[in-house]
Amino acid sequence: MEEDVRLMKNYTNLIRFYGITRCGQGLVMGKIAAELGMQLFIGVENGPDYPADNDWYGWEKITLVRMYEAFGLDNVVGYAVGCESILRQDQTIPYIIEKINDFRSVVRGLGYDTPVGTADIPGSFLTQPDVIAASDIVVLNIFAFWGGVAMSGQLNDTIATDNFFKSLYYVRDRLAPYNVSWIIGETGWPTDGGTVGGAVASVENQAVAMIQVNCRAWDEGIPLVWFQAFDQPSKDEGVEQFWGVWTDNRTAKASLATFKCKNYTYVPQYPDVTLSTHSNPFSSTTTMQIPTTMLDTIPTTSESDLETILDPTQSSQATSSTTQSSTKNSISRAIVSVDSCSESEVTNGDARLLPSLIAFATFSGMCLM
Repeated sequence: MEEDVRLMKNYTNLIRFYGITRCGQGLVMGKIAAELGMQLFIGVENGPDYPADNDWYGWEKITLVRMYEAFGLDNVVGYAVGCESILRQDQTIPYIIEKINDFRSVVRGLGYDTPVGTADIPGSFLTQPDVIAASDIVVLNIFAFWGGVAMSGQLNDTIATDNFFKSLYYVRDRLAPYNVSWIIGETGWPTDGGTVGGAVASVENQAVAMIQVNCRAWDEGIPLVWFQAFDQPSKDEGVEQFWGVWTDNRTAKASLATFKCKNYTYVPQYPDVTLSTHSNPFSSTTTMQIPTTMLDTIPTTSESDLETILDPTQSSQATSSTTQSSTKNSISRAIVSVDSCSESEVTNGDARLLPSLIAFATFSGMCLM
């Protein structure tokens, strides 16, 4: 695992990972990150999963205290308690809120005011305002690929990314009344495994998406996590195996080798938006800029279409096929095996680069900064 973290350190200063108890991942990742001076965004399992008699959430709290005792939690910038629990409907809304509040009390009890929330697709939050109200931070898992809009693999073709940002602004405007911080907790583009509508998984399209999405988000001050660091052949067949910017043997894909924002200016094919001040949730002293209105017109997605796309029961993420597999039903996607975990299983976990808008703009979060 240390070799993987050192590899990612060349591109980002912030890593998002999922679950801290299984395979000892929290203690291992926390120690390495502390030694390398890297930041972490931690995913927390939020309840009984499998086997049903194991209280994984209870163990997550114990592990957090052990991490605190071993090396502190000064480098943790946020916590997502549960991942897509609303989308999967495997926890009730009162239960999800209870765990957010309870975990926040643990974090506060250890002397930290680090933001605590949950991660889910936009439509899940829009239909559950009580979850937004209970959160310090809203962690949005939103992908241009799942929108099904074609991408040509050419940098000057911005239609898919325009569509992505229009969807994001739509959600952002509806979060505004809650005065809650938000980040893009997952976004990316697969390099193989199939299609969704007109969206094709390919290295060429991933390369374009990385530049367009990351560089525009950087310019507009939007923290994001690029999904994900490494391919995971252990997942079910289809695109789920191929979201990495490195292969599973740690070879950089062409999309990573060509990624840079220097000398690149995002020019949308449709009217751009004005900017307004947005406070970076990871820093009380850093102010960044984000757009205040949605893109005016993008013919591929009407506002009524957005309502459907963002609804958790109608979205392509919720209904699309074998590629959204049983692996998605696990709150912790960092674990290959439930019953036994080896170092290799942790190493091959769902590590993501989180591009720290606070550090440098290479990829966005573990998911990439």
